[in-house]
Amino acid sequence: MGGRPLKGERVMDPLGSLKSEVLQPALVLIIPGLIAGAPYLFVLDHYFPWVAPFADDHPTLSTFLSLVASAVFGMLVYEFGTNIEAKWIDRKLQASGGYEKLEDEWYRYLRLTFNEYSVGQQYIAERVMYYKFELGVVAAMPVCLLGTGWAYFLRDSFPAGLFLGILLFLIVGAVYFLCEAYATGKGLARVRQELLKGVGNPPR
Repeated sequence: MGGRPLKGERVMDPLGSLKSEVLQPALVLIIPGLIAGAPYLFVLDHYFPWVAPFADDHPTLSTFLSLVASAVFGMLVYEFGTNIEAKWIDRKLQASGGYEKLEDEWYRYLRLTFNEYSVGQQYIAERVMYYKFELGVVAAMPVCLLGTGWAYFLRDSFPAGLFLGILLFLIVGAVYFLCEAYATGKGLARVRQELLKGVGNPPR
């Protein structure tokens, strides 16, 4: 009555899917892409001095092109991030106790079907998004460092102290997000194991 949902009734969230569709590409592609591509603006300005005046005269177009460039950089570092996941995190987990069958459990989980969307599935969907973000940031740091070094050697006005500060920030940031990504990957593996237990006899 009066529009109040009945007990146990699932409430539709019309903005939920929109939030996911906007938040996921922003976290997974745009932000890591901005981190990776930002220093190359200085490199671009060095070789093409007309870029900055063009951006001032066409702010809307320049913003759109910046987002496109960020997405391109984001897709590149996304691929690097998946390699970090497969070649370092997954292997490290498989070498540790309790996750020797990580790959087998992952494919068994993909084959599962649920009558209802469980809390575990919702948790995995949310954490995977942040997992991809963490991996993307880790992969973006070396690309950003390369561009920063390039800009430093091109521009005489680039202070050495600022370059060293950025270098330290990128190294610490990469280590931090790598540790976070490992912890997230381990947590996701643990949740998948629990979901497989709840099914009873998962398909093989």
